[in-house]
Amino acid sequence: GIYINRADNVTIKNVEVYETYRQCLVINYGADNALIEDCDLHHGAKVYILWNQKISRQDPPTVTVKHSDRPVFRRTKIHDSYNEGINIDVGSKNAIVEYCKIYGQMSNLYLVNSTNNTVRYNLIYGTGNAATGIKSNNESQWNKPNLITNNKIYGNLVANCSKNFWIGGASNRKVSNVTAYNNIFIEATDAAVQLQPGTGSGHVFKNNIIWQTKNKIAYIPTNLMTCNYNLWSKEPDVDGQGANDPPYAAPLIAKTTGWNSLRGEDLDGSEFALQSNSPAIDAGASLAAEFNNIPECNKSIWPTQITLMRQDNQGSGWEIGADIYDANPNPTALDPPTGLTITSP
Repeated sequence: GIYINRADNVTIKNVEVYETYRQCLVINYGADNALIEDCDLHHGAKVYILWNQKISRQDPPTVTVKHSDRPVFRRTKIHDSYNEGINIDVGSKNAIVEYCKIYGQMSNLYLVNSTNNTVRYNLIYGTGNAATGIKSNNESQWNKPNLITNNKIYGNLVANCSKNFWIGGASNRKVSNVTAYNNIFIEATDAAVQLQPGTGSGHVFKNNIIWQTKNKIAYIPTNLMTCNYNLWSKEPDVDGQGANDPPYAAPLIAKTTGWNSLRGEDLDGSEFALQSNSPAIDAGASLAAEFNNIPECNKSIWPTQITLMRQDNQGSGWEIGADIYDANPNPTALDPPTGLTITSP
């Protein structure tokens, strides 16, 4: 659909790309500082590529970023394509994916062989296929052994994926230092949280809600990830348990059923809002300033309208999860209007 190669500072706004044979968007080889904002990228690479009447192994994502620095994806929908949604891929670094709505792919958001990426305030969910939610991985075919990823993942809403949060890698392609704060992971169809055996260490998992009523809640090998202040609905592996975790319990969020029957556009973010008696309220750990602004899910229409507050502005402490519960909302505070166009005279 759109191909950017060795061209810096490209901005793409308010563009729809769909029904492409391969990718909807490619940012390639040294195309730095790209901004993709308020776009809709969908139904790309919906069919297998045929080469000499054989099915090719090239099953491209909707969006591919390779060997590029500081790309930003903001308020963009990426959905309903064949294979992967957005790949921040080999040699890329410092990508930001924020306020996006991503659903309906086999792998929705994939950080692979890339470093220092930030994934925040996104709504990500599966729609019946074997989708993964947020995955950090190093693939063996790239000649970059022991790559340190340093990915930061916070304030995201993830549901109904095969694995909602997954860290991969292998002994010679280790993924290290992934931090995940204040996310909500709901009803994975396989495992809510999984770390691949043999991958790297230094991961931190804190202030997250993990609600899983069936299947495995977490596969966490020994000494790979530090976990604390998480609200698990049932007991995870020993290394997933933290000294300051609340008792195992359902998080008591707005949507209580039907998580494994989602289809496109079923969610707008408000489903993840905390009920007034949620055990996640005021039960988290205070974190650094960059993690302070988390969505108020009950006031959000994802992703075009979002209200952010500091996590410690309400109540006596930080919430666990990605929603700030406001016990005393200001009756004069109004949500931003929708459908309104303001023009200068």
